Amino acid sequence: MDGTKVRVSLAGSVSSVGSKNTVSCAVYYKLSTATAWTQATTVSASNHAVSATNLLLSPTFDALKSYDLKVRLSDYFYNVEQSVSVGTKQVLMDFYKDGNGIAFGKVVESAETVEFGWPLVLSEPLGVEQGGTGATTAPNACGNLGAVKKSGDTMTGNLSISGYLYPSLYLLPTYNSTTNRTVFEGSYAGASSFSSWQDSSGNNRRMLEVRNAAYEAGRDNALVLRDVVDGSYYSYRVFHAGMATPVPIANGGTSASSAANARANIGANNASNLTTGTVPAAVCITDSFQRQIVATDITMKFQKLPFQ
Repeated sequence: MDGTKVRVSLAGSVSSVGSKNTVSCAVYYKLSTATAWTQATTVSASNHAVSATNLLLSPTFDALKSYDLKVRLSDYFYNVEQSVSVGTKQVLMDFYKDGNGIAFGKVVESAETVEFGWPLVLSEPLGVEQGGTGATTAPNACGNLGAVKKSGDTMTGNLSISGYLYPSLYLLPTYNSTTNRTVFEGSYAGASSFSSWQDSSGNNRRMLEVRNAAYEAGRDNALVLRDVVDGSYYSYRVFHAGMATPVPIANGGTSASSAANARANIGANNASNLTTGTVPAAVCITDSFQRQIVATDITMKFQKLPFQ
């Protein structure tokens, strides 16, 4: 920019919400070194949309300084912003007033810096030790930095993920705008979990949680299924062979750790009693055809019939 005026072009829209929504648009500016924004102009909306091409802003800009511009589009519920920068006038080279700063392609604005208003092209790649990658291609840059690409690459060795309270690894499906995700999570309390989230908030999910001995001394609750419904947590034991407490009858077990106690708990008799002369008052026997024969205290008589 060699002049002192700025033009902007913009376009945006919001949902009408049955013609009940509101819409407004404003353009702001500030010096790049400042924090406070000043409104330059507003843009009127039509049919819940705004549009402007080469709109001349009224403020006068100093050609020797850099500015930031932003456009804010607002409706009744929310607002979005987009920012751009406007540099100084273009000059081949410029020196700071006391000689301790230099700029190329723009006016120098800061002391003890080298500023570039044009893209910087090096004849040789900047080395890693100077803050560069030492490479001219992405694969070589990854190799020099010991990095891996976000997709299609294989990592060797261990990956350490550190975080406050609950460091996690997220798998985020993107198909059909889904919000569910798979999460591997570690807990400061001494638990590791594998969970499936129903929505991105995590307030509705199911998780299989393994607790270490320091967190859960006994094995009864070392492995639990946690169900999170609208932010409320529910825990259920996962029964396994290492538990000290037998599986309760209500959960499909016998609530016993021996055969005798199991029979007593579920009201069953010892099968050996059926062949030792002691027949209980009612014994139900089911054969392979699912026919039931009930034996009670009755006497069975056999009669020889004549041959026919």
